[in-house]
Amino acid sequence: MLICSRCDNEPIQQCKSCNLLLLCKDCLSEHIVFHSEYKTNYVFGPISIKFPVERMIKLKNCIAKHLKAIQKQKNDIKVYAQGFIAQIQKMVSEANYYLDSLIEECNIISQTDGIFSMETYKKAEEILNETLVFEPPTFSKLDCSLTKSQKISKVHSKNIDSENIKAKYGFFIQGHTSSIKNLSISNNDKFIVSSSENSVQVWNSEKQILEAVFSGQTKQISSLVITNNNQFALSGSLDNTVQVWKLNENIKEYSFDVPNIEIRSMAITKDDRYLIIGGKSPENKHRNLLLWNFLLNKLECKLDGHFDQVNSIAITYDNLYAITGSGSESQPKDCTVKVWNLIKKEEEMCFQGHSSAINCVTVTTDGRFAISGSGSDIVNDKIKDNTVRVWSLSKKRNDFMLKGHTSMVTCVAVTNDNRFVVSGSSDKTVRVWNLLTKKQEGALTGQSSPVLSLGITRDNKFVVGGCNDAKMIMWNLPEKKMEMVFEGHRSKINSVTASISNQAMLSVTESEAIVWSLQNKKVLISAQKSERFLALSKDETLCLSISDNLHDMSVWSIKEKKLLTILKGHTGYITSAAIASNNAFCVSGSGEGNSKPDFTVRLWNLQERQQDFIFQGHTDRITSIVISSDNQFIASGSWDTTIRLWNVAKRIPLRIFKGHKSYIVSIAMTSDNQYIISGSGMVNDDCTVRIWSIQDKKQEIILQGHNCSVNCLSISNDNTLLISGSVDSHLIVWDLNKQEQISMFDDTYSLLLKSTIINDNQNIVLGYRDKCIKIWDLVKKKVLMKVLVSDNKDVGNFTIVSGKDSNKLFYECNGGIACLNLETKKIEPLMFFNEKLEMILKKYPEFVGLMCGKISKHSLG
Repeated sequence: MLICSRCDNEPIQQCKSCNLLLLCKDCLSEHIVFHSEYKTNYVFGPISIKFPVERMIKLKNCIAKHLKAIQKQKNDIKVYAQGFIAQIQKMVSEANYYLDSLIEECNIISQTDGIFSMETYKKAEEILNETLVFEPPTFSKLDCSLTKSQKISKVHSKNIDSENIKAKYGFFIQGHTSSIKNLSISNNDKFIVSSSENSVQVWNSEKQILEAVFSGQTKQISSLVITNNNQFALSGSLDNTVQVWKLNENIKEYSFDVPNIEIRSMAITKDDRYLIIGGKSPENKHRNLLLWNFLLNKLECKLDGHFDQVNSIAITYDNLYAITGSGSESQPKDCTVKVWNLIKKEEEMCFQGHSSAINCVTVTTDGRFAISGSGSDIVNDKIKDNTVRVWSLSKKRNDFMLKGHTSMVTCVAVTNDNRFVVSGSSDKTVRVWNLLTKKQEGALTGQSSPVLSLGITRDNKFVVGGCNDAKMIMWNLPEKKMEMVFEGHRSKINSVTASISNQAMLSVTESEAIVWSLQNKKVLISAQKSERFLALSKDETLCLSISDNLHDMSVWSIKEKKLLTILKGHTGYITSAAIASNNAFCVSGSGEGNSKPDFTVRLWNLQERQQDFIFQGHTDRITSIVISSDNQFIASGSWDTTIRLWNVAKRIPLRIFKGHKSYIVSIAMTSDNQYIISGSGMVNDDCTVRIWSIQDKKQEIILQGHNCSVNCLSISNDNTLLISGSVDSHLIVWDLNKQEQISMFDDTYSLLLKSTIINDNQNIVLGYRDKCIKIWDLVKKKVLMKVLVSDNKDVGNFTIVSGKDSNKLFYECNGGIACLNLETKKIEPLMFFNEKLEMILKKYPEFVGLMCGKISKHSLG
């Protein structure tokens, strides 16, 4: 299966200008930005993979060998089947004889009058003190697949097919969108808690459903533990914070800061009294380990000893000792396993032997052995220690070493009966090691990417692994086979939430929204999000959207919530659009396309719902379009470094404004139609804001101050203020009358896309690439309100429009338009482009926050 050259998603197009680079839907938008930043030409096209002649010959030869091997296997099955059947019949007969003897023995004992012989007394005591549990019947001599072949490893190296998994297991669902680096199973086996990036997800292993998604930490979650009373999940992050989540109520209990420690590992004592926190301290390299009193929520002491980052921690079951592993992947300095006395709060012993960073440690339940995994994915001849080592805590030495992984060991776990060690690796395998024989027992396969985290249920029956491709896989440990895959969507999931009744769950990707039944694990409503919001009319009655093909534009009636017409004509991707204030016409500009480039501005008659005129002249992509307030002129900016002014009534070009050294990124026009203002890109170190006089047909002034592409411009209604924002979120406020800078401030949040000045020049609304909206106080330079849409995920272009009421803002949400009332601070849907999306909110109004966005409850400053 092909994957995107930038990520693990399925590609949809190739960049013919960049060595046939494969790009998914997410990365396609980013790649367009890349070309625009460096002003390079590019052509996108459908994916086309051609095998060379030599490879085709080799493929045909391999197919011939496969057919020969298949036929031979069929013949072998036929020959040996009778022998195996006879063997099974014999095994069944012997088993029945043995079981019948046990039944007879039990009946004899149960029928006695309470007086036993010595022999029957011992058997009676055994029955009283022991539980008889049979392993599931297996035919060890037949423990194989009749169709198993050497090509299985190739199948496992590919991405797992969602449809095949659904057909095989009847249920699969995915919540994570990136690498699952941490995973923990509660003591009662009810919860599987996993984390990726800065979100935590709680799975109910009994019901096989996703119960909750927690977010709030600003950086990568590096460690995850569940308290032994099964009440709380604790997530540690590189942002130096620990969040405490209440599992049964699915709420955040509280959080606390860990000063001067980038948290990379945590463990909690069996009495839930102490939390051991390890990580990296930039200030004091020897103080990378803390003992935190979890009950009192305060620092107990610092443990000095490791002089490199602490990657993993384990605690013995008697709460007497903590085992820690350290080292850095790039330049390991302290590749040691240390044992700490938690009573004396000091180092007890130090194990040396690993030659690269220790990524994971665990300890057997009887406290006899500590187990560590090591290795590195960095190409370095000195860093090749991809081993699992078993350390004797009583003898204070390396007892034995387990070799087999071909890449770094990322995680280790031990069964509760201390019989087996399970290890996961970047080599995409999970290996099972027998602690008694000191040999590999078997391998658990099925995953197509590195295994980053592991957990074992308390009954030792299942192993759960979190993988780099955002899948969670459950294996049956005794049978060494895959049991379940938690997966669902075909594209990256942005958000997941459950209904108030816990009967349904909504999951949202860039292209679809699905409501799942949590009872029968079926899809209730599936809605495609095929349209993207482009423009809104001044009276809030019409809007424009663009479809998946990117060159057809839809016109919608907001009042009737229906599609009026589809405007077709552009052969290139539509990049910008605007609606006249009288709703008589709209305009659109385009650029590159699959078939051929289209550097035109097109005029559309909204009454007759057809194309009226094509303005030609630009020689490169149109990036921004505005219509004058009197609807007489259209201004367009382009990558060809020019701004062009067009007469609507006469259908002629009026002026060409030249002066920018780089491509035009954004343009705006004053409400009195006297000036056009433009912002440019980084080519030739331009990054300027320029003011052009429409009447005098010349450049008025150059405003300098930005160091990156000027991505957005907004002018106040009274034409006194100008706000310019650049790609690096650098904001400048200009006085248009004096044509000088008033103030400047950095947001340093994310790629800034759109801006609007509101409330008598007191506030500005900013739209960001990762679906965040912020309302700023221009005087105090502080954020008044923040709205998060689609769980703050990056989904490409973002459009924000202020309507006739200055207290309302309209912005793109999941497949539609949402309205934010700035006075009441309430968000409501305006309309969706798919009636099934409307249906979701009618049936489940509690999903409005996920579909339309939420106002952040975090304190803002």
